[in-house]
Amino acid sequence: MSPRWESLRLVALGLIVWASLGACVAPPRTQGQQCVFNDDCASPLVCAANRCRAQCRTNRDCMATLICGASDDPGKRVCVLPSERSICASDRDCPVGSVCAARGCWWTCRDDSECGARMAGTCDPQSRLCSTPVSAQEQQDLPRFAPEDGGPPPIDAADVTVPPSDGALPDALDVADAQVARDVVVDGQRCVGTMPEVCNGRCADLGADPAHCGRCNNPCATTCSAGRCVTAAAVSVGHEHTCVLASDGTVYSAGRASALGAASNVDRTILTRVVGVTGATAVRCSFNNGCAFRDGMPPQCWGTNGRAQAGVRSAAPSVDPAVTLAIRSPVGATPAFDPLDVRGYVSTYTGACMSNAAEVYCWGRQLGWLRSPFSGNPPAVEDAYATLVGPVLQLTAIDEGSNETSTACALRSNGQVGCWGDGLLSYAGGTGTPAPPVAILAGAPALRSIADTPTRIAGARHIATCGIDAAGGVWCGSIVSGSGLRPPVGPMGAQVVEGSVRIALPVAGAALGVALTVDAACAIQSDGAVVCWGQHMAVRGTLGRRTLSEGMRYGPQPVEVCDPDGSGCAPLTGVTQISGSLNHFCARTSAGAAVCWGENASGQLGSGDRLTRQHAVRMQW
Repeated sequence: MSPRWESLRLVALGLIVWASLGACVAPPRTQGQQCVFNDDCASPLVCAANRCRAQCRTNRDCMATLICGASDDPGKRVCVLPSERSICASDRDCPVGSVCAARGCWWTCRDDSECGARMAGTCDPQSRLCSTPVSAQEQQDLPRFAPEDGGPPPIDAADVTVPPSDGALPDALDVADAQVARDVVVDGQRCVGTMPEVCNGRCADLGADPAHCGRCNNPCATTCSAGRCVTAAAVSVGHEHTCVLASDGTVYSAGRASALGAASNVDRTILTRVVGVTGATAVRCSFNNGCAFRDGMPPQCWGTNGRAQAGVRSAAPSVDPAVTLAIRSPVGATPAFDPLDVRGYVSTYTGACMSNAAEVYCWGRQLGWLRSPFSGNPPAVEDAYATLVGPVLQLTAIDEGSNETSTACALRSNGQVGCWGDGLLSYAGGTGTPAPPVAILAGAPALRSIADTPTRIAGARHIATCGIDAAGGVWCGSIVSGSGLRPPVGPMGAQVVEGSVRIALPVAGAALGVALTVDAACAIQSDGAVVCWGQHMAVRGTLGRRTLSEGMRYGPQPVEVCDPDGSGCAPLTGVTQISGSLNHFCARTSAGAAVCWGENASGQLGSGDRLTRQHAVRMQW
């Protein structure tokens, strides 16, 4: 063959190989997916800190839940979650008192107390950096070095990698000389702290002092972290405990010791930090457990684990502090559970369930709770099985703490509600369902949200729940099986009907949220005030009304919950979110406060005592 034809043959072969490789190229990745190069991301996204992100100039360029932060390219800014780890290209991108290492800002420290004051974990004795990085929100809000001062001494972090799961730093990183010190002296005494300052003639740590947070005479109602007041971003109620997602991405809990994740064997009557949780974007407490969701990482869970409710393959009766979810689907199972895509979580006496964008997965060791199809002989391992319920908008559960009482309910993607589990073994020929789930709230229009815990009458299979439709109307209804009492969450505190019924609230307009206990329901009205209805019992106080006598139901309309301030009964207003479980309610206000009312035997109201409250009380941090 002539050289000319040989050249043409090689060119043709090269074109075939090139075309074949092109056909195997993965499609461009979307917002939040992992990447290495900008070309990995769909245009106009760019790759920053190994995630595809939108570019921005200000917060207005980002979606409502994101802010505009620095990137690892000095010429770019990208949209990030406020609670995620900050991104940086140099020390100048980081707040005063921190340095840029492994493309993230990390607080410098001398000892654990300085990291503790910032709620930034512990101080690594070799690197002199706190174990928890600066958040993107802190990076945006806290003062940075002026360009002309050059910032702190540079460090060589070209080869540093920081595992996102625990924030640990390699031993080789040496930034002992990168610490930023600021001498502030009062009466010959040097002021110390993460942000030392003189306020009213006295030393103050602006980074941690709740009376002078970020600046002198700027008090916090809660705690101060890194110069910012920590507030409640969301509340979630379990059986005898309450969880609060804090504005800095940490999680706090109060109540029953075994459900707290606070490395404690005693009940806590004030909010105590869940050990090991950072960068949380949501929290869900259920039964005697809790899980913190994190962007792009598996949840961290804690609490009861006798049937792997905390997501740990272990016979240990409880998990404390929080650990990363370790449950997986069995090999070859289709569809398989993806722990990186978790949208919802519930736990009960018999097991737990999590949902993603397409399916609900459950695990445990009891009968029909476990999986579909129903099996009276569940596997001996804690594997996650698809229930075939399909995509859901919200996942909820109720349990009385014994066999054959576990019931899960889900708001499905079509706006309808269905329930399944051991608590419904009398339905569908004793199969316990779960697929298809038994319909509840039949006859109601498509709903956009439901109470995060259903309710039931002890010993009966009268599962009930409430939800809100697209127009903001409140609906309550029950699955009725046999005779006997039903939950008193219908109109005027009556036993709720089979099917569904519309609840008329005192203030017209779209309701903002609804929650349930065993004997009461509460809703956030369009004006931000909370009203409740049901069977009043002073020993539970779930209606939140001081002036009600024992056994008195509301009438002629739902009653307003009493505000914490004063001894009167001014209405609780400015509420943005509400949660309830067996015997207590908690809510978040627009000011970032968490308030609760109802039973308090384990300190779950976070009020500093164990007194049942017939009015809202502020949770203490």
